Amino acid sequence: MSAITWRDEAARWLFAEAGLRGLRDFLDCRLGTQVTQARTRMLRRFDLGEETWYLKLQDLRGQQLPWRRIPSYVFKGSPVAREAASLDRLKSLGILVPEMVAWGQGRSLLPWGAMLLTRALPGYLDLVAWLETRPPTQQARIVLGRVGTLVRDLHEKGLVLAGCKYRNILVDAGSPESPLALIDQPDLRSGRSTRLRNKDLQLLEFDRSRYADWIRAEEAR
Repeated sequence: MSAITWRDEAARWLFAEAGLRGLRDFLDCRLGTQVTQARTRMLRRFDLGEETWYLKLQDLRGQQLPWRRIPSYVFKGSPVAREAASLDRLKSLGILVPEMVAWGQGRSLLPWGAMLLTRALPGYLDLVAWLETRPPTQQARIVLGRVGTLVRDLHEKGLVLAGCKYRNILVDAGSPESPLALIDQPDLRSGRSTRLRNKDLQLLEFDRSRYADWIRAEEAR
């Protein structure tokens, strides 16, 4: 069984004209640039029809999952499919997320493939890439403070991210005071566990030490 859910009929026809109709077509897609690559997952960025798109794929055809992950995939499905649900949930809470255009999953008992198609947020960079541009120190410090506030606000709403990394937070490079955006949150869940909340905050602190230590150095001068 496989199906793709479209939320934009114009986009559906645009991709159909490019030969991308069913899930297998998308799993075989190699348009544009490969942004990330793991054993079964891939993210591609490409232009089509005067717009920029991100296509996240998980291709499990011919792959054997580790035994420890099988129960999660049986009951929860592919992380790519779970991310689609997380985008909707975050959007319903007023959090900025990329526009989800289509998503799909193929499965019998276990998933064999999944896709998620989103429109790019113009001008936005992930937080790691933005920090690498060396923005003004005060501006960077303010943005990182807002990152912490965003995560704590989600905690107050009864959610934990379990994907609280700088690469999953987007900043408008041209207007850093604009709302931050969240991506790549397949493990978003309800919960008020102190342990899980602390884990979110620890991940933020770890990435701050990796990617933003230059701020302390600049302030010390």
